[in-house]
Amino acid sequence: MRYQALMIDDWTRVEKTWNDCPPQRERLLAEVQREMEIVPPATHPSMSITFMALYVFNLSLAYKLTGKEAYRDHAYAWLDTLASYPGWGSDLRNIDVDLSASWVLWGMSCACDWLYDELDETRKT
Repeated sequence: MRYQALMIDDWTRVEKTWNDCPPQRERLLAEVQREMEIVPPATHPSMSITFMALYVFNLSLAYKLTGKEAYRDHAYAWLDTLASYPGWGSDLRNIDVDLSASWVLWGMSCACDWLYDELDETRKT
């Protein structure tokens, strides 16, 4: 059975908007360039991890729109790192631990949906 995309099923329309909106395109690419320089932390930081969801989202979206494999590969690095943590938002000083988990799930869901056809079996499970 072929995978049915859940979030974006018409990338042609997204690509047209991308091409028609240079300020948004440049903003995303600037964010992604900054994110490419950040190494995913091996252990869960003692702070909110909501930013990680945005990195995964931005990198995956930039890959889909540009085809630059370096963006996809760095998104994989963040996905793998997040999947390796025993929990999300586990810092007891962080009052909104569920919020961190919900952001991470959102970012990972978008990335896995958009990259599904290229994920290996380990990442799919």
